[in-house]
Amino acid sequence: MEDSLIIKILSDHLHGVKTVLPENVDIGALAGLARIHQVDGILYKQCGFTGIPSMVEAYSAAIFYYANRTKTVEKISEAFRKADIPFFTVKGLNISKYYPIPALRTMGDCDIAVEPERFEEAVKLMQSLGFSGHMGEGGHEFDFDGFGLHFELHNQLLKSHECISEKQINFCNDFMPYYKDNSIDISFHFLYLILHLRKHMASFGAGLRQFFDLAAVIKNCDGLDWRFIEEKLEYLDTAKFAHVCFSLIEYWFSVSVPIPFERCGEAFIKDIEGRILKGGVFGNYEVDKEKDYPKLFSANLKYPFWFNRIIGIFKSVFLSYSDIKNYPGITYIDGRPWLLPVAWIHRFVILLKRKDKSQSRETLKTTVPPKAQLKERKKYLESLGILY
Repeated sequence: MEDSLIIKILSDHLHGVKTVLPENVDIGALAGLARIHQVDGILYKQCGFTGIPSMVEAYSAAIFYYANRTKTVEKISEAFRKADIPFFTVKGLNISKYYPIPALRTMGDCDIAVEPERFEEAVKLMQSLGFSGHMGEGGHEFDFDGFGLHFELHNQLLKSHECISEKQINFCNDFMPYYKDNSIDISFHFLYLILHLRKHMASFGAGLRQFFDLAAVIKNCDGLDWRFIEEKLEYLDTAKFAHVCFSLIEYWFSVSVPIPFERCGEAFIKDIEGRILKGGVFGNYEVDKEKDYPKLFSANLKYPFWFNRIIGIFKSVFLSYSDIKNYPGITYIDGRPWLLPVAWIHRFVILLKRKDKSQSRETLKTTVPPKAQLKERKKYLESLGILY
């Protein structure tokens, strides 16, 4: 019951309808489901639950952080305008304006994009405003913290990923033709949201909030150029995945998409629904790493299984900078990515000296998951239109 109710609550909220709950609903289970999908503020707005303190706190926190974030972004925007640095925000803050109550669109950070030529200048400007942070892996984003908030400054919108094609990367990162007056064209941004969601679904997954985002934009944004969107979805080889998204949005939230698309069957929708509800907002709630490791193979599943296993072993031995910088005994690499080869050797020595080899064997076991798991994962990604 709680699974269908959380979707009904979101749909009611989007359409301005007050939700009336059945008498026998498990309020605690419903609140827990809302929490892992980060829509507990919306749940409280729709249903109350004054007897569950976490609901009140979630609603109050959403209002507070939205006000603080909006005020801080205004300060940043003014500084960027004075410095004549072209910039625009993406994702959460842009989407929130299409929510019935913008403050209830929760977000862990705020994303700001600038043209690559002005990236270094933009980083220094953020630091001059009192933000501190570090460069992300690849040198295309800078993570900032300040005033109780987290910001990410980007010179690219889409990073290299196993499931992302060069065509998709080039389209999203050539964003300046769609830029005007410190904002990005909403139709371009909508396509970016679909590609970003596709990337999440290809790894651990995505939650209800990301689909609700699309539904809110489709319902409440008058400026979407659907002819352009339809054309680019085909060009970017993303039409099938988009049609899956449109099917879910129509089925869950009663929001129609004004272009023809291939609708998914109810049994298929229910299968995806179960996976999404269980996984939470980023699909990794209470992850069983051994069971879910095949998800990390993403679009590599288009290659032979033996090749995937070699890649998996390679990645488990030569950890990325973002993974190894938190490894016990190797935290000295944090902020020093050039020491990565030294860290690999150091970790190898640590593993050799480890008396209890069971943990190493367990890591290797999850690195080479059974072929049946990989085949099931491949079939699922193909059904979503992520593999083709």
